[in-house]
Amino acid sequence: MDEGTYASWIQTKFFHLDINVHYVDVHPEIDLSADLRALKTFYRSEGIPFGIIFWSGYGPLNSDRAYYDHTMNLVRRVKAAIGQPDQVIFQSWIKRSSVSCGTADEQCRSISCTPEDPPYCGQKSIPLNLPEDDPNAFTHTRLINDATNVLNQP
Repeated sequence: MDEGTYASWIQTKFFHLDINVHYVDVHPEIDLSADLRALKTFYRSEGIPFGIIFWSGYGPLNSDRAYYDHTMNLVRRVKAAIGQPDQVIFQSWIKRSSVSCGTADEQCRSISCTPEDPPYCGQKSIPLNLPEDDPNAFTHTRLINDATNVLNQP
């Protein structure tokens, strides 16, 4: 089957961008804002909803707060560049490191959890899901609520 035939029966329903946040952060020559604007313009011209997958881009992490802060930073960057994306996705694949580790410390991949750590240390448990309304808890539901508020601002 040639490319033209293939393209005639495949229709993309959406595009979700998973930004390698850490890579972008350590490569200042990458203009994330310009790239996001170009992608949004292209997908809009094709009638394809453009979504962003929001996550921290860093791991392992030693706290839900670190995950929350990194992700909210990405939310603000996207909002400043393109406003609210057509679709918004929140995902996390982040492994929880020992609380004794620094934030996103690469050496923490080999440091074992200790009895002082929560029982879900070493698992992909960043962030916890609930509660959403505790001002001292930086959970996934709180993140979604706070990020949605930022994205919905004019």
